[in-house]
Amino acid sequence: MYWISQSKRWLLWATAAATLLVTVLSTAVPLAQGGQDDYAVAWGPSLNAPIPLLAASDQNGELQDLASLTGENGLLVLFNRSAVW
Repeated sequence: MYWISQSKRWLLWATAAATLLVTVLSTAVPLAQGGQDDYAVAWGPSLNAPIPLLAASDQNGELQDLASLTGENGLLVLFNRSAVW
């Protein structure tokens, strides 16, 4: 009978600890992420922004730009931000 009483106390303590942990995490995580939004917005071009004019030398040393690289089927340009978000 004694161990049942101890089990109920432990269960009550574990429930209270879990509730406190969830409360702290649900408050702390949004606060920690708050400053990242400003950084992400100012870091690069926004969605659907026109592509900037690009020009670079190719492997033969000839200057290439978007117009010279675009073929009859168009041009696919991929931008990769990074592996770290």
